[in-house]
Amino acid sequence: MKKIYLLGLLLFSTIFYGQNFNSFASGIRIGSTIYNATGSGVNAINPASNAQNFNMANLGTFGQNSTCARITASEIKTFKTATSNVCSATMFWRVYLASASPSGVFNSIPLANVVDCNNATSTFNDGVGPCSLNDQKWKDYTISTNFINGLNANNYILEIYFQLTGSDTNPVTCEITRLTDNNGANFKANFTISNPTTNPTASPTSLCEGQTLTLTSNASNGVAPYSYNWTGPNGYTSSAANPTITTTNQSGGVYSLVVTDACGASSTSQNTAAVTITPKVDPVFEGINPGLCRFGTAPLLPNQSTNGINGTWNPATVDNSTVGTFNYTFTPNSGECANSFVQTIFVINNVVPSFSFPTSICQGSTSPSLPPSSNNGIVGTWNPTSISNTASGSYVFTPSAGQCATTRTI
Repeated sequence: MKKIYLLGLLLFSTIFYGQNFNSFASGIRIGSTIYNATGSGVNAINPASNAQNFNMANLGTFGQNSTCARITASEIKTFKTATSNVCSATMFWRVYLASASPSGVFNSIPLANVVDCNNATSTFNDGVGPCSLNDQKWKDYTISTNFINGLNANNYILEIYFQLTGSDTNPVTCEITRLTDNNGANFKANFTISNPTTNPTASPTSLCEGQTLTLTSNASNGVAPYSYNWTGPNGYTSSAANPTITTTNQSGGVYSLVVTDACGASSTSQNTAAVTITPKVDPVFEGINPGLCRFGTAPLLPNQSTNGINGTWNPATVDNSTVGTFNYTFTPNSGECANSFVQTIFVINNVVPSFSFPTSICQGSTSPSLPPSSNNGIVGTWNPTSISNTASGSYVFTPSAGQCATTRTI
């Protein structure tokens, strides 16, 4: 840790073997994370207790051309004496395959924003961090340098070092170049380029019309959170991670998914297994008479339709005691791919036949005929079939089958 007392300055100068200018902290920001290259404690570029060191750091996984793989800032803190000078500061970087020897030309990022120490407060003029007389910050927090442009999926090294120019003996000249380079080894962090991937599934793959289909994205790699672009049969689209679908006959087929990570990298389109939808069958019931006379013989409600659908009825039996219109619902059993069915039953009140022939005649006079139908249209038969003109008696009219009417005794 750099001391801000005179004794500390003397010791620091001794350590650097007479160097009157150099750095005492340096760092780099990747995305929104500031990594320390050199320096410690309150003098570090990122003084937080959980701050990461850049050297040997794992920067994470980025998709190809990810917007998150950017150098967004760099900073180096320098000291000098009254008779020395610091003229410029530059950060250099390059990227190469982790499996290969270090190679490639270094790129430079000038750190041209200079912040001096406020000697009265022993704090840098930007208000961040302690300092001593003649200390300076060299920084640029406006950078947006993409360090993975054009790279294919693989493991890589991002290598950096810092360069200062200045003078040990003259406050205005710049004849000396000094490096902050990890004793010649430079500072190296690793990262991986791997686009987000997905292995979408559809479950179940065989459904009855109206059942629920669940799509699962199974996204990985890249940088979460992800956005989702599902497409499928009949113009289906969804942006949900794991959408559910109430199926129709048009829901069968293959569903495709592309995921995009938080940094804008996209997966290749992947497909689910093919989904098969079985259309629902309408139960058919033959032989159920929808019209019923009150107290007539009620039809049975079969638990299997004419076309083989098994199920149950609600109500389970037909009520023949109450006049009116009633619905009976057939619900297919679980596992039957069929629609429900409603049977309407009409319970009709019985009509009393009415007649207008005379019910009293003189003995021996001409007997009236017994009509085959009543005045109100009921057809039937009489017993006895004709009126006697010699003896009193009762005559019973019985309606023919299929008519809702009562017998009538005259």
